Amino acid sequence: MAFSGFLAGLIIAYLSSKVLQIRQERLTEFPELNEYTQKLHKARSIIHKLLNSEIIKNDTKSYIDSKYKGLSYIDIRESNNVGYKTT
Repeated sequence: MAFSGFLAGLIIAYLSSKVLQIRQERLTEFPELNEYTQKLHKARSIIHKLLNSEIIKNDTKSYIDSKYKGLSYIDIRESNNVGYKTT
């Protein structure tokens, strides 16, 4: 009986120390996690506003593809450089 009581006391002491350690780690990590969470919420808000805005309509890509056949991203990027001449 004494041995089982001693073993149960050790287990309870170990578990309570682990709980306190995990709680302390969570409190020290909370400000950093809170900062990342706020950045994520701001990014989601921006993405939501862009997706629901009328800045770029759904048929814009097909309109540009049909009007400017053969135009690539590289052509557009190079045309922004000074002194670029289209061929």
